[in-house]
Amino acid sequence: MKMNRISQLLVNMRMHEKRNNKALEELIGSANPGEGQRALEVGCGGGMVSDHLASRYRMKVTGTDIDHAQIETAKKRHAANENLGFQVADATRLPFPDGEFDLVASFNMLHHIAEWRAALSEIHRVLRPGGHYILVDMAFARWLAGLLGSLLKNHGFYTPDELSARLRDLSFDFVRVEPPQGLGVIVRKIVLKKRG
Repeated sequence: MKMNRISQLLVNMRMHEKRNNKALEELIGSANPGEGQRALEVGCGGGMVSDHLASRYRMKVTGTDIDHAQIETAKKRHAANENLGFQVADATRLPFPDGEFDLVASFNMLHHIAEWRAALSEIHRVLRPGGHYILVDMAFARWLAGLLGSLLKNHGFYTPDELSARLRDLSFDFVRVEPPQGLGVIVRKIVLKKRG
């Protein structure tokens, strides 16, 4: 979903980007990152996490976002990083071959997609067998997911149980699961491994 200008400003705030990089650092050890591995960030926004993966871990990183303005921002901010590229892409129809990436990451993007199940299927498809998926996002208490889902049709509102069930259906193994944080809005931090 393309964000409005206010949402873009909020997502691209350095504080928000630093929080995502902090979450990445908490989780990435469980994903066995390695120099030269191919990584994909889905919903990269301004590209801070993608840049961090390329710079610190020497991975070859592609950042994608459905919003052209976000991709232009990312390209301008991180033009000097040779291990990093950005392109416009819909998370429900990723333009990559099966098994293309060793690592996929998404930070606070899944709840912006009404077809979140399709986005997870695509992430699974482009991840190689044995590859890892770092997922940080919000899930919602059942009552809140129902309420928000009836008001905002272009977002994905799911419960923690619905999210976990979908990930299991896709044959992901849970490598690391941080304790859920929050009441109505529940932050999930998960590292998954694609069975292979």
